[in-house]
Amino acid sequence: MAPPPFSMERTKYDMSSFWGRTRYWAESISPVMLLENERTLQKAQMLLDRWKDGQAGNASDAELWHARMAVESCIHPTTKEVLSPVFRMSMFLPMNYFVVPVMMMPSTVMSISRTIAIQWFNQSYNSAVNYANRSSDAQPASEIAKAYTAAVVVACGGSLTATMWLKRVPTGTVKATLIRASVPYLAVSCAAVVNLASMRKNEWLSSGEGIRVVDEDGRERGTSTAAGFDSLKKCSATRVIWNLPCMVLPTLCMMPLLRVSRLARRHSVATESFLQMLGISIGVPPALAAYALTQTIPATKLEPRLQNLTREDGSPVQNFTYYKGL
Repeated sequence: MAPPPFSMERTKYDMSSFWGRTRYWAESISPVMLLENERTLQKAQMLLDRWKDGQAGNASDAELWHARMAVESCIHPTTKEVLSPVFRMSMFLPMNYFVVPVMMMPSTVMSISRTIAIQWFNQSYNSAVNYANRSSDAQPASEIAKAYTAAVVVACGGSLTATMWLKRVPTGTVKATLIRASVPYLAVSCAAVVNLASMRKNEWLSSGEGIRVVDEDGRERGTSTAAGFDSLKKCSATRVIWNLPCMVLPTLCMMPLLRVSRLARRHSVATESFLQMLGISIGVPPALAAYALTQTIPATKLEPRLQNLTREDGSPVQNFTYYKGL
């Protein structure tokens, strides 16, 4: 399918539809972006600059869209520094192809040392990504350190609970499978939410600044911690959702597979790892697409100072929009 005409003002896909957002995120986190380096990104930026000046020549819409995606995915929007491939969103899938199978292996879940090691590694990497992609005026190193510590404690504590429970349950039973499928998932999801809440506490705590809200006329009308809390809930839900198809479902699917497939019984670890990687690949883009980046919230759900404002035509402001983020 041919791409739409290139534009710097609108996105390539229809972000008002779930399918459009899914396609957008599938392209945004594509590991193909790991191939971009400083030289190719410089060429991409030069192509976009030429297009703005009306001198893009014979560059196709596909080339222009790729150049824009590369620049937006691989260059920090504030500092303009090229992000290390390790810390780009395009590294999310390859990194989790390693982390999730190791984390969910029975030998890992049954081992205290392995559980602590993989959870520590996972949360350390997540915090490093958050730091590399931080805004220049937010998320100082001290705040990231606090969020990192909280996430490690929650992830390790929850996963070690699964380890202790599994040591009391016969292996291979339905109860053992349910514990191995659910408890690490809950631990990782809770740790992600704790990390997110800690990193963005200035947005949602009553003592914080909140996030900017815009009325129906496109005018910024101040900041709101209520909108910040709404954003936190939706971003947290996304993290809970995307762990389901890669952590819970593959482990549960192994139970019937082991009964009907000799190949699955002979290569149980490889089969489960494949299902986990498949779950990551097809599950993350729809999870990210569950909520649009720009959200609408009724004025009645915001602070009293934002509930009695008027629009340019004198009518009351009924809804505000805000940027949800990730």
